[in-house]
Amino acid sequence: MGGRRALDLHLRDKVDFSKIRFFYMEGVRHTPTVQYLSCEMRAALLKAVSHFEEKFDIEAICLDLPLLTKAIEMSFASMQAEGSPKISEIFMSLKGDRGNLNWLKELPKVLSGKSVHTPGALLFAFIESTDRTCEEEKAEHLHLRDRLSRQISELLGSDGILLFPSWPITAPYHHQGIFAPFDFAYTCVFNALTLPALQCPIGLDSKGLPLGVQLVASYNCEWLLIAAAQQLSNAFGGWTPVWK
Repeated sequence: MGGRRALDLHLRDKVDFSKIRFFYMEGVRHTPTVQYLSCEMRAALLKAVSHFEEKFDIEAICLDLPLLTKAIEMSFASMQAEGSPKISEIFMSLKGDRGNLNWLKELPKVLSGKSVHTPGALLFAFIESTDRTCEEEKAEHLHLRDRLSRQISELLGSDGILLFPSWPITAPYHHQGIFAPFDFAYTCVFNALTLPALQCPIGLDSKGLPLGVQLVASYNCEWLLIAAAQQLSNAFGGWTPVWK
């Protein structure tokens, strides 16, 4: 996938983790519309952090990045940036149609189980259609996004890895996400920041549901993420089927 620039990613280079700097954050905090990090997801994060600390005799640093409280605004501003297709257009294109998803027209179909769109897709189409954020605010959110991207990238450099929860809770019930729609900030924000991120499974919780952490690095440092993911996979067994 990297083409001619694949060599810039150093994917075959070996990593000496004793010389790698590790950071971690306990999720998107101080944001009322995002769920608090559950005890089991926090324990999973700290278990991954402890693995690197104990095995390679290092000390991970806990971060608090105030700009991350604007993760939702940054993500929406990025999706609505000039030249980007509307969310409702993307949902329509997924089934080969053109135009915008009309949430009001589609609502009766969703309620009767006859819609090809999920309730979550309908909710995002509704949020988009009722958004009254002015262009000045969107520009400010994009400015904050770029500041946070530079801040994290400069902090991590070419030898730093950030560990971040995959989600505030373990796997929710089907459609449960519509009652906490802004939890997507946990994953979407790193897309908005254009930073490489990798999801890494680390076993199951007390109910047999998957646990995991995100690994984040600076630009062109995917090789660090892959090597770190291999470490966690070897330590915790990698992906575990929920029926085991």
